[in-house]
Amino acid sequence: MNQNRSVWSTPWLWFSIAAIVMIGLAVSFWPRTTPLSDDGYDLTMALYNACNRRNDDAIGQLQDQVETKASAGQLSTDATSALRSVIDDAKAGRWQPAMVRCRELMDDQIKH
Repeated sequence: MNQNRSVWSTPWLWFSIAAIVMIGLAVSFWPRTTPLSDDGYDLTMALYNACNRRNDDAIGQLQDQVETKASAGQLSTDATSALRSVIDDAKAGRWQPAMVRCRELMDDQIKH
């Protein structure tokens, strides 16, 4: 057996490193769900309807409600962030992506 062979030249070591990297990438890119409270779900439905009607006034009112509920601790950090993202899209006139994100948030609540 060759004793001068470097540890880094063994194929199993490289295979193991590649496997660990692949698992890390898979976990980091795995789709995450955003759990919503009842208040969060209701706000998401209202945002979807406002986006569907392209109603800027309703978006502004819902933004105020999101901030109020977030400040009161009635929304999780993830839910608040998701709803703010929807509101940002709607305010920028990106109605379709905002509606899609609302739909995704509502679908996340379904227990499979």
